[in-house]
Amino acid sequence: MFLVFACHAPPNCSLGPTPLAIVGEVGPQSAPFVALCYALDVGKRNNPYARADSRTRAARAQGYPARSVFKLKEVDAKCHLLAPGQRVLDLGAAPGSWTRFAARTVGPSGKVVAIDLRETTIEEAPNITVLRGNAFHVHPEISEAAPYDVVMSDMAPNTSGTKLEDQSKSFRLFCGAVRMGARLGKLGSHFVGKLFMSDDFEEARELVRTHYDKCRVIRPKSTRTGSSELFLVGLSLKLQLEESDDAGAPGDVGDANGDDSPENHRESEES
Repeated sequence: MFLVFACHAPPNCSLGPTPLAIVGEVGPQSAPFVALCYALDVGKRNNPYARADSRTRAARAQGYPARSVFKLKEVDAKCHLLAPGQRVLDLGAAPGSWTRFAARTVGPSGKVVAIDLRETTIEEAPNITVLRGNAFHVHPEISEAAPYDVVMSDMAPNTSGTKLEDQSKSFRLFCGAVRMGARLGKLGSHFVGKLFMSDDFEEARELVRTHYDKCRVIRPKSTRTGSSELFLVGLSLKLQLEESDDAGAPGDVGDANGDDSPENHRESEES
């Protein structure tokens, strides 16, 4: 026997109903039970992140946790960011597809430092250091490995379901990542960061142009249909930041999510 609930779901969660009242007990052959199962199945089919697609399966077959690795591969193929022997900083790295791809590319003579607020499944290796903490704090392990040849960020905020709010949070995260690249990258280093497309795009691109010789805008082919994300690539750092230079800069990150947690859901949401 099963309990059936009358329920409603928050606007940004198709599979997270909040029970309001128990309607009654039903068996697996009853109409209410069948209707409930159908509703859950429809929710999964309508949610592009609920089922593994061909790219997700291909990524896992290659040893990566998620399909986001193909976005970095495409960006790298177009911009030639990564090379053997480099030092790379991965901001918001959990659970680690970008970190693993970078580590394989830079090889044993290179170094990748990965940081995320959440505990990660990234296994440390001789050329990988994994940290848990705020990606915008310069931890001792981060500064010890600096300066970096590449700083990368696939971070996205905890989405609220409010488009403008989510875009604003994404913009603030992106700007914080750019400044980390300008602070910790060496002259001539590169940057790649994710941004939700919004009215802040031009300001974000101008920030990249301020610090890097060139700015490229890329929407990888592996990006899901309907996603507003794109990637801005800064090539050849020309203007570095000292630690005190970015105080009060536009798009200051601070408490980007309301809990000081720059959340990276590129992997957990299979974006």
